[in-house]
Amino acid sequence: MKKSHEYDSPVLSKLVSVVTVLAICVCSICCIVTASKVSTMSTGVAAPQQGNEQTPGTPSTPSTPSTPSTPSNPGTPSTPDADAPASDDNQAAEPAGPSKEEVLKKYTEVMDQLKGGVATYDKKEFQTLQDDYDLGTIGNLVLPIAQNLMTTEDEAELQNRSDMEQIPIIKNKKGCLLTDVSKIKSATMTESGGKTTIVIVLNDEKHPLPAAEGATSCDSAVGAMFNPLDQAQIDDIISQFSAVVTVNKFELTGKDCTATLVFDTASGKVESLEQIMNYYIDVDAKALAFMNVAGYATLTNKMTINNVAYK
Repeated sequence: MKKSHEYDSPVLSKLVSVVTVLAICVCSICCIVTASKVSTMSTGVAAPQQGNEQTPGTPSTPSTPSTPSTPSNPGTPSTPDADAPASDDNQAAEPAGPSKEEVLKKYTEVMDQLKGGVATYDKKEFQTLQDDYDLGTIGNLVLPIAQNLMTTEDEAELQNRSDMEQIPIIKNKKGCLLTDVSKIKSATMTESGGKTTIVIVLNDEKHPLPAAEGATSCDSAVGAMFNPLDQAQIDDIISQFSAVVTVNKFELTGKDCTATLVFDTASGKVESLEQIMNYYIDVDAKALAFMNVAGYATLTNKMTINNVAYK
């Protein structure tokens, strides 16, 4: 019987494998088992750029873009001098955009309508490894393995589907379960030419978990909107190497997970959905009882839905 946290999607199964390989990059047995594959793949694999090297064992977390500060209450403005020249201080303040609550409410409404009324759609999903990484002393051996397991944009299959279950939230009749706006880093909703665009960026979250099948709520903010990897499946794979690898620290953090939804303003029908999940992987492990290696990497998973037809 298939475990509850296993995935039907081959792309997600590959993604679990990539994360796991990066997490146990210190595992010598991986290099031995895949030695023949590495020898044929090493040609043309770019090494980390010079000048950006960091000392193995002391990874630093990549900086996260700062959130613009909220302007303080300006109080009651004084009446400007009619004869005074125009200045920025005298210009009328731009009207505030929709609140996070309003944006999330509309996103949920449109996504629920999509899940309930979709007939067909095109879906594509692929991964990239960001340039800022430190995989320790055997990183050049691990990179070809990880890259071979990834589905690149060129390799990604454009799937024409008719099932609503493979639209986030996966295996759920709901399109969004997030209700806590404090989990949202930023949210915008703009309208132009009869189309509305919503962009929601979530706060960073350690060990995000997918929503349960048919759930009505989700403790993980990322899982309430996206389809993150399940830590349990990664743990299953890592445990297979317990004889040669001791994992002292393994942190998987969702960073700046972003959903961009475009829909017809009048009808609410979706034209496109893009979801980007960044997985920051931070690992400290010991291989074969004598090799200590710490490393980090950021893996990005991008999923797009286009050409939506409704029933």
